[in-house]
Amino acid sequence: MVGEIDEEVQKLIEARGRSAVLKAMLITSRSKLPNTIILAFEGPDDKLAFSQWISRLRPGFVYEPLTCKGKRQVLQLHDAAVKDKARLADGVYFFVDRDFDDLMGFKPSDQLFMTEEYSIENTVVHRDTLENLLKNEFHCDGAPDLRAAITAVFDKDYADFLTATRALNERLFLAKQLGLDVTKSNKLKDIAKVELKAIAASETAPIEVIKLPREPAAQEASDHAVAFAALDRIRGIAASGPSSSFRNGSNACKRLERPDRNISRELT
Repeated sequence: MVGEIDEEVQKLIEARGRSAVLKAMLITSRSKLPNTIILAFEGPDDKLAFSQWISRLRPGFVYEPLTCKGKRQVLQLHDAAVKDKARLADGVYFFVDRDFDDLMGFKPSDQLFMTEEYSIENTVVHRDTLENLLKNEFHCDGAPDLRAAITAVFDKDYADFLTATRALNERLFLAKQLGLDVTKSNKLKDIAKVELKAIAASETAPIEVIKLPREPAAQEASDHAVAFAALDRIRGIAASGPSSSFRNGSNACKRLERPDRNISRELT
């Protein structure tokens, strides 16, 4: 039937998430492209975002992307490649979101990059990005008052969204700290009510949106409450500011072209 995926092809797609299969894919890519830099990403969205950033920061930079099936798979592949006696990790670099669990207990290396904020989306969803879009894509150049009015609405709605989703973020953070498996709803209505100038918490209870194998004890929640309150990463605002993040990213691209040089553990 048109549109259906062959059963064997579906098995190969599902197997892509296994570390042994990813390692085999990396070996194949390396054998076919022995002199090309390989960049491993969590998934297609990350691959696309980084391709845009890299093309702007370092035009002409040639690399081969390798998409995995999530953060753990990237870290497992990195771990296997670094330990490989045939030096499989040479010329290969790995990119992950920081999330609430950083490197998930895996060892860092000069070939592993981690976002400073929670995820790449926190870098994209930013007032500087909106300002740039208004100037260049929506042609609001010469209208600073109009741009200021629009970005003010963005700032207010974004702040309200973080407030509306705070309980969900705290529950997710707690689950990650306790090593609990998480089953999440991806429906927007379960996350928040989102309308222009009218952001509010969802009517769906956090316990239903983020399901856990067990409920954290009151003491566990209390123990991690201070750590969660101190987090800035979900805002997507680095301590050094967004402009320096792109500046460091440019330096990182230059270093990627020279595998003999040390590379910062974090892509900021």
